[in-house]
Amino acid sequence: MRMSYRPEHKERTRERILDSAADLVREKGLEKTSVAEVMGRAGLTVGGFYSHFKSREQLLAEALIHAFELQDERLYSRLASLEGEAWNKAMVGTYLSTFHRDHPEQGCPFAALISEFPRAGKPVRAMISRAYQGWVAMLAARLGDRDEALALSALLVGALTLSRVAAGTGESKEVLLAATRMAGRLLGQEGK
Repeated sequence: MRMSYRPEHKERTRERILDSAADLVREKGLEKTSVAEVMGRAGLTVGGFYSHFKSREQLLAEALIHAFELQDERLYSRLASLEGEAWNKAMVGTYLSTFHRDHPEQGCPFAALISEFPRAGKPVRAMISRAYQGWVAMLAARLGDRDEALALSALLVGALTLSRVAAGTGESKEVLLAATRMAGRLLGQEGK
């Protein structure tokens, strides 16, 4: 006898799988994230995977979309009440924090996976390209300048990535602090 589940049960289960996959791809990378580990972390068996996703590639693409949504929820929603320079300062401070450096599984997918994107499958690369364009557009709308948004996004992702490379050394914190100061200059906030 086959059990029948309500549609909301299937949706909640799919959400658990995506939560698990979003954390794992940021923690371990795209290549090292297996379906078995994703399902295990979600508290499920591998047998149920194909009732939610057609392939591992679809899972990875949707997990990255979910990771960006989680980043928006965790980072930008906390800044929603801020405007102008207050938003800029809080966003840079949050992005270039030691917490963000030390918890890639909860942070920005760009910084966690930047070296893997060029080798990813076409659906993943297309999704990453759309997400990056969306992030730059959001920053440009906030900053009023696309060039500043492009420069700031490169500074943030690069500095966070390099701080992770230097983790466990004094240089790691130095990278974050130097990038924070440079972002302030870029945004015209030096000395404020």
